[in-house]
Amino acid sequence: MSPRGGDSSERAVRAPAESEAWHGNQLRFHKQSSSCISFVRLSIRFISLCLNLFSIRQAASFVEKQVVKKR
Repeated sequence: MSPRGGDSSERAVRAPAESEAWHGNQLRFHKQSSSCISFVRLSIRFISLCLNLFSIRQAASFVEKQVVKKR
């Protein structure tokens, strides 16, 4: 039997295990990236909320100063 025949049979035996390992790695990567994306979205929402609260306070302060000036 030729060496190539032995190699191909080894590949045939190893291929499913490698394929399963590759698929498992893809699933882990997808789960990690999904978690990371969720964290980034949550962070962006938090920063947006903080900026909105800050702008509301600034607007309220501005209105308060305008009311005091009119008196």
